[in-house]
Amino acid sequence: MDVNGSLASPGNRATRHARAGAAIFALHVAVAALYKELAGVSLDPGPDFTWDASWHLMPLDLLKSHLVATLGDLHAQPPFYNLWCGIFVKLFAPNHIVAMHYPSIILGGLIAAMVYGLLRRLVSNQKAAFFIAALLALNPALFLFEANLGYDLITAFWATLAVYGTARFYDGRQDAWLWVGILALNLLILTRSMYHPALLSVFIPLACIAAGKRWRRTLAVALILSLLPLGWCVKNATRFGFFGTSSWAGQNWWTHVSANYDRADLTGFIDAGFIDAVVLDVLVWNRPDAYESYGFNKRSPRSALSRNNYNNLNIVDISRLYGRNAARLVYHQPFHYLVNVAKAFRIYCTPTSRTKFVQANAGKMGFHEAFVSQIVQGQYFTGLLARFVRKDPFLSFWFFVLPGSLIALAVKAWRRCGWSREAWLEYARGDGLLPALALLILYTTVVACLFDYGENGRFRFAIEPILWPFVIGVICARRSRTP
Repeated sequence: MDVNGSLASPGNRATRHARAGAAIFALHVAVAALYKELAGVSLDPGPDFTWDASWHLMPLDLLKSHLVATLGDLHAQPPFYNLWCGIFVKLFAPNHIVAMHYPSIILGGLIAAMVYGLLRRLVSNQKAAFFIAALLALNPALFLFEANLGYDLITAFWATLAVYGTARFYDGRQDAWLWVGILALNLLILTRSMYHPALLSVFIPLACIAAGKRWRRTLAVALILSLLPLGWCVKNATRFGFFGTSSWAGQNWWTHVSANYDRADLTGFIDAGFIDAVVLDVLVWNRPDAYESYGFNKRSPRSALSRNNYNNLNIVDISRLYGRNAARLVYHQPFHYLVNVAKAFRIYCTPTSRTKFVQANAGKMGFHEAFVSQIVQGQYFTGLLARFVRKDPFLSFWFFVLPGSLIALAVKAWRRCGWSREAWLEYARGDGLLPALALLILYTTVVACLFDYGENGRFRFAIEPILWPFVIGVICARRSRTP
């Protein structure tokens, strides 16, 4: 008997779920196509856009003529997004940007279908799960980031696939789905630098616990798959002197740490010997030529490392400079940093459809976008507080719902398992979907708020597709599930 009380074989259930997922996919793709063709929600950035001015993209001519070699010289970012763009450049230039839109819509449709796959495990009533998934397939943020040139949509796709693989594993205990989840996690690390390979040290042991007696095989597969990001980090360590997926860590952190100081404050810290003068003389994220007079003048015969952009060879040392100064400033002014982290979390709770780079298209969605951001996510209601204080202190309901749902799950898990190691292992083996969702959401939130300031709301889109099912799952959580 299925969860709705009707007789159904596992095969019939699987067919029904597949058809429901296909319907969710088709719904999203159809609405996205209508927005593109009729409302003008477009990936085309317009005539003023210059490819080579984009921070995250390698030069157009190099992607077109020397794609593989150029990726080998890349240190500014993990490689997958430039690989994705490079394929379109090679196949469709000069219309490569426009050509990305429908593939992006397909990725959005797959995200929507996977969200249904998560909900059908988290919500006992399958009709309700389908209805909620259909609503989430119409999330304006999905349509907007499909029409935005950036790695955000691909990041969200890998994050959703990682936990979807976990959900499918608990459906039928097929180890291959665990491996799909681990592969997606590795590709996530190779797409977005905020996901460090250290994340694998948490998820691989959990996958082995879930696999039970077959843990050795899962561990072996996971370690093999992890050679992908680890190999990239080793390449960066041997060629550029840092172990990580991106050389920008120091600049990002300085941007965060130095926020909300005025020039006089920073000058005082320089005079006191806390920080170096160069970080004030040359504002962070200047092009490399601005630092030449400070000794950052290395030369490279490689074209991808010698241009005046953010993959220049000197960026590695420039970023280290900012990272050192960020650490010193945190050491001497820890409370200011903690206040910035709290403010970053506030920005993080901004409805993602209201973030910087999607505003041109958001206006074309009219009431749809406004209703979801202002009413469903509550920005209108939190904004009412601005009548009594200087500005909206929360920006959306996520300010309460996100930490509240994580705390609620932790409390429920503790009540169930307490200090018992065996109970925790049984919890992970029984159905680890909610814990997997919680860990990925918590990691993304913590890293986004500790190391970035200003674009935190955009960072949250990486987990937005899985955040809604997680909150619903916490509300509906129960001890056992029928697949």
